[in-house]
Amino acid sequence: MDKEEIRIKLKEIITQSLQLDINPKDIGGEKLISELNINSVDALEILVWVENNFKITIPDEDLNASLLESLDNLTDYLYGRCGNDNA
Repeated sequence: MDKEEIRIKLKEIITQSLQLDINPKDIGGEKLISELNINSVDALEILVWVENNFKITIPDEDLNASLLESLDNLTDYLYGRCGNDNA
């Protein structure tokens, strides 16, 4: 997957995992936590969905607030983990 495909999929995952009533395309993602009022429970839910959808395990040492700080951060992280795999 390329970065844009990962970004699109992440918007869909975030919308589904948080049961948001918005179009995934409407997520800006520059300040993801404040934009969507993500709390720690929401963050955990998103990351579980990400792991399941991308078929990866995020190591404990990588689990921190900066991962969900912006959509770019999460996209870059997943691109580094999944890159051109068929995730």
